[in-house]
Amino acid sequence: MSDAASTDAKVLHEGLIVVDGHCDTAYDLLGLGFAGPKGSPRDFLSRGGTGHVDLPRLREGGVTCQIIALFVDDEYMADPRAHSYRLLEAVEGVFERTGDFASRSRPPTSRAPRPRAGPPPSSPSREGRR
Repeated sequence: MSDAASTDAKVLHEGLIVVDGHCDTAYDLLGLGFAGPKGSPRDFLSRGGTGHVDLPRLREGGVTCQIIALFVDDEYMADPRAHSYRLLEAVEGVFERTGDFASRSRPPTSRAPRPRAGPPPSSPSREGRR
């Protein structure tokens, strides 16, 4: 690829809205695997060698919206609400620690365009096998 094409591609990418519609990062934040504990909780704000995504890689990739799944595995179906809240609290903790870089998405009644320089919206989504 020529330097001009590379520059054009970079300019195009910087002007796009880039949405990653799914990641399972909430489990990593708690040190969980899909079948129970797997180790230490991951720090979402630091580049990791494992896991689906982290903030440094989102920034480098120009992602402007990340949807974080709140998946309830069969092991946690005895109390799915409590497990969902536990995952949500872990994600909310990340929002609190990112300063002005990440935030929850705005409610549907607030669909005004977001300036690109502002924080990218993030939206937890709940899913489960049952």
